[in-house]
Amino acid sequence: MRIAHPLRGYPGLRIGSILVVSLLFLLLSEVKANAQEMEGLVAQPGIGSEGTSVLPFGHQLLGGGEVQEGAYLEGAALTPPDYRLGPGDVLSINIWGKLNTSYRLQVTPEGKIFIPRVGELFVQNLTISQTQETVSKQVGKYYKDIEVNVLLTGLRPIRVFVLGLVKQPDSYRLSPLDHISTAIKRAGGLEPSGSIRRIQLKRQNSEFGIQNSEVRGRKIRIPHSAFRIQEVDLYRFFFLGELDQNLLLEADDVIYVPPAGPTVTIEGKIKRPGQYELKEEEGLEDLLTMAGGFHPEAYLKKVLISRITLTKKKTAVWVDVTDLKQGSKLEDGDQITIYSYAQLEEFRVSIEGEVQRPGEYDLGEGMRLSDLILMAGGLLAQASKQEAMCIRIRGDESREVIPLDLSRLELEENDLVLNRGDKIIVPPLEQVEDTVLLKGQVEKPGVYTLLKGETLRGVILRTGGITSTATREDIKIEREGDVLSVNLYDLMIEKDPETDLDLLNGDVITVPAAPNTVTVVGEVQTGGTFPYEPARTVSYYLGLAGGFSERANEKRIEITRRDGSTRKVSRETVVDAGETIVVDRLEIKGWRDWLSVLVQSLTLVFMVDTIAK
Repeated sequence: MRIAHPLRGYPGLRIGSILVVSLLFLLLSEVKANAQEMEGLVAQPGIGSEGTSVLPFGHQLLGGGEVQEGAYLEGAALTPPDYRLGPGDVLSINIWGKLNTSYRLQVTPEGKIFIPRVGELFVQNLTISQTQETVSKQVGKYYKDIEVNVLLTGLRPIRVFVLGLVKQPDSYRLSPLDHISTAIKRAGGLEPSGSIRRIQLKRQNSEFGIQNSEVRGRKIRIPHSAFRIQEVDLYRFFFLGELDQNLLLEADDVIYVPPAGPTVTIEGKIKRPGQYELKEEEGLEDLLTMAGGFHPEAYLKKVLISRITLTKKKTAVWVDVTDLKQGSKLEDGDQITIYSYAQLEEFRVSIEGEVQRPGEYDLGEGMRLSDLILMAGGLLAQASKQEAMCIRIRGDESREVIPLDLSRLELEENDLVLNRGDKIIVPPLEQVEDTVLLKGQVEKPGVYTLLKGETLRGVILRTGGITSTATREDIKIEREGDVLSVNLYDLMIEKDPETDLDLLNGDVITVPAAPNTVTVVGEVQTGGTFPYEPARTVSYYLGLAGGFSERANEKRIEITRRDGSTRKVSRETVVDAGETIVVDRLEIKGWRDWLSVLVQSLTLVFMVDTIAK
């Protein structure tokens, strides 16, 4: 039995299904194109490493994508409502009702189509809806009770010229549904020096002429007469979605890419770091908008603008972007860096004591001690120039005290080059005090002025005491080339007066961290010190020590903490670094214990006698 096709006999339904399929096809293509465009946006590079060429934002989106010649020339397409027909376009005309038929017609060079038994119709410059209305009226003169549907199923090819700073300037065969960006991609993308914001679209007026031009050594003929020139800014298309900045192409359009305008670089705590091209009237506020705005941790009151002057000198300007009335103008080649507050703290130095304006100051490139004193308003009359010092944090987080001679800063060796975090102290002449440096495992390491009669223990307590990771063993005191050792447990816990030394000016006191070990002593097979393992229990370290000895009291195990305190524990107790496990000895109380000891002794004697024989 023959089954009829479900759409047969219903031309309108069949045409509707074609429209639905066409719409779905185009939507899927659009989703894919949008995904690729967003991928390009996300893949925009940030600030490259030194020596790396960074293209201005947007160049990657136009860079040499594969655009097939004659794309969109075959197959159904969802036609824009304002698309105007021209010679070469292909139409599918479907008629149903009392007459059921369909035609595939191409617009002639004269702008006409020929419908059998109906005649010629002029359709050039008509939209699809206007064409459908014209065809319906004309067919209606010959047939009653009919419906007409017109689809654009093939696009005419057009010639477009892409010139200027593109990789492959030439003329290209494209379609009227292609945009300016498509033509630039077809030409291989922009040259690094090409503008993405001043692209010129030259479109001819009604009067037509021919001019000769030369591209890569060969002459080409470019149609011209009275060109309408429109400047196109693709940033406004990428960032704001303004379609009039990425127009559809027309036949014989000329796209010219001039040299780029000023370009600046922005990096740091910004959402879209990179290099951007600016227009003359644009400044820092416009750049921040293009770069997507700040990260939440960005510190807005200090934004760094680095600039190379005409004399090739590098300068730096700090700008408060919460008040862009001052310092918002940018220059070609500027580099803008957005820091977090924590990062800015690292780029500061401080000076305190006998200066006009003590406090923190921004650290400039190559900044010296004399620059900082000048920024602080100079020294006061009572400043002690020979007793000044610089406290510097080394790479290993230890602190170094550098003596300074402020009386001879004209000598380069005396004019210290400052590092981030440096602290300059200028004491007064009449109050020059003895100082000591505390470092290592104390709560507040640094330089401390000695109080009258103050000793080692008193200074450590004044720093807030030792940290939880401090050693229980010896601390070191460096004094005039010698190194003294003091047991920290005896000093801080036992408060032994013999360890509480008097301090001298310039002493350097170092409290080391506790060793990362656990010690097992007492009634175990092989006591000793073992590497610390986080979250391990007493049982684990007893195993490393070979287990209990025969006289071990397995029910009496203690741990001695780093501070000297003890606690009774079980085998499942977690051990901390630096602690000591002590296994107590089993006491001999009854005759059974004595008998056990006697048997073990006789056994040992018998073994020795056997070996001797």
